[in-house]
Order: sequence, then structure tokens, then C-alpha cells
Amino acid sequence: MPAHPTLAFTFPADASSPAFLAQLQALQDEAYRDFHSRLLKSELPLIGIRTPLLRKIAKQIAKENGIAFLEHSPCRYYEERVLYGMVLCALKLPYAEFLPYCTHYITHLVENWALCDLFCGEVKKMPTLQKDDFFSYLQAHWLYSENPWEVRTALVLLLEVYLQEAYIDDVLRLIGTVRPNGAYYVEMAQAWLLSVAFVKFREKTLAFLLGDTRPERSVLQKTVQKCRDSYRISQEDKTMLSSLFK
Repeated sequence: MPAHPTLAFTFPADASSPAFLAQLQALQDEAYRDFHSRLLKSELPLIGIRTPLLRKIAKQIAKENGIAFLEHSPCRYYEERVLYGMVLCALKLPYAEFLPYCTHYITHLVENWALCDLFCGEVKKMPTLQKDDFFSYLQAHWLYSENPWEVRTALVLLLEVYLQEAYIDDVLRLIGTVRPNGAYYVEMAQAWLLSVAFVKFREKTLAFLLGDTRPERSVLQKTVQKCRDSYRISQEDKTMLSSLFK
């Protein structure tokens, strides 16, 4: 990985400026670009900038010209979209101001699993998030969308923000109402969510997995695999789950 000891960025009011894109391209790691593009399977062009460096850039943009960046970024490249989500969360806007940008990001910019997962991890850190309102909002707008990326994002937000005692009963109920319709990344998000729920709320999650409102079989099988891959689940529980959902 090339060394970038300092960031000497300048952020124009118009983030579509060729000079801004040139600064991003100067940070390109071609080997990482080729590796990451194989994982993403995205139709977006990639520059090849590692995530920790993108976080540093996003913090600097948020500090210097964050709103202008959100308003003017063309989001043509994968990295520009990652920066949009990171800058949005780094700005720590009041919830009412955050929500329209968040809706735009999830509805129009999420096109692969990394754009989903990175953003959800940043939302988790936001001190201004109004959890009860956002919980209702994601159900109403994304959880049952025909767009599988919106559904995945809603599920990963449930994982990152709402796997807590106050929400776990509702989260489990909601998982059972989502029909992935064969969308692999939706099924994997359901399985990921259930495997972490099993770690944090074993008895409630096990009861849900055995109940009448549990997800379809393909999701259950992926959940078992996720649990088998987890170092936080005992071998006894892994064996038990494998025997229940062969």
C-alpha cells in the first residue's frame, strides 16, 4: 500500500471539479482497486482508495466544506459515494437535517454491499440520531422496498443500531416479515442480523428461529453458516443449530 503521511486536500465548493477528482486519483492503490473490485461486483468505476484513508478524507471534508460536498458531489465513482455517506455522518447534523440526505443516499446511491455496510456502521456512531423515529422511518421506507439494496440497508441498520434490549422483540418480528425473493444480499443481511442477535439475545433468537414466523429456509441455512463462522458462539450451539436446520 502506498504511504500517504499527510492529506493536502483542497475542497472546492463544487465537488464535481476535475481538480477534486484528480486529488482522489492521486491516492490510488491499483492492487487494492483490482482486489476490491472483485469483491464488490459493482458497476461503478473504482479509483482504489482504502477505507481508513477515505475516513480521514471524509473528516476533513466535513470540517471544511461538508454541506457543499453533499450538494455538489457527482457520486459517479464508488469512492465518491463512500465519501458522501461518511461526510454526512461526520457532520453530526440535527436529525431533521440528516434525514433527507440519508434518504437520498439509501434510495439513490447504495448499489453494492460495501456502500450499505460502511454507511450503516457510520450511522451507528451518530449522537443526533433519534432512534425511535428512525426505527419507524426505515420500516416505512426501506424494509419492504422492491429495491433489494434498500432492504439490505434497512436490515443492516437494524443490526448496527437496534440490537438492544429495548428493540430486540420488534427486530426479530421484523426479520420474519421480510421476503428476500431470492436476493442473495438480502438473505445474507437477514442471516448476519440473526447470527449477531443469537450472540446477544440467545434465548429470544433461538425461540424465534424455532417459531412459526421464522424466515424461509434459505435464510435459516445461511444463518446457521454465519453462526458456525462466529467465534462468539459455542461449539455446542453450532452443533445444535446445524442439526435443527439441515
